[in-house]
Amino acid sequence: PLGRNLKGISKTLAAGWQVNTVAVFESGVPTTVFNGDTSSFDYMGDVPRRVCDGNGGSRTFFQYIDTSCFVNPPDANGDGIADFRGDAGRNILRMPGINNWDLSVFKKFAIGEGRSLDFRWEMFNAFNHTQWSSANTWNDTGTNPRSTFGRVDNGRPGRHIQFALKFVF
Repeated sequence: PLGRNLKGISKTLAAGWQVNTVAVFESGVPTTVFNGDTSSFDYMGDVPRRVCDGNGGSRTFFQYIDTSCFVNPPDANGDGIADFRGDAGRNILRMPGINNWDLSVFKKFAIGEGRSLDFRWEMFNAFNHTQWSSANTWNDTGTNPRSTFGRVDNGRPGRHIQFALKFVF
């Protein structure tokens, strides 16, 4: 309805625009913390002991999960193998979710009979919302001084904008 009462070139420029949007909101996928400091005989990887929730923390790039909630199971005989598996369950943490808006604006300009000029403007992640895709859940802090346990290790694409102009005849 925008520009319905306009005349001439004003109506050509202002009327007939269409706007589309696709919004996606998803909670993060569940994931498991693995212990990289001890080895097990079944080669499946150990899980650490869980002493608190772990989903807390500052939720920043450098500490998305609360790493202090996960500690190594005890190794009583000192052979590097934990005496038992930890009690951290499967899929106890939530990775970052998705908050994404895609927008498009387009208009068809009629140019005589059977001809038109189609204009499109499309934005993917239109508000350029930072979206992390996962965090490192491999707890190797005891053996790796440069461990990235708890840090975000990947992100989704930022804003993409594209324009298109098509002559239809």
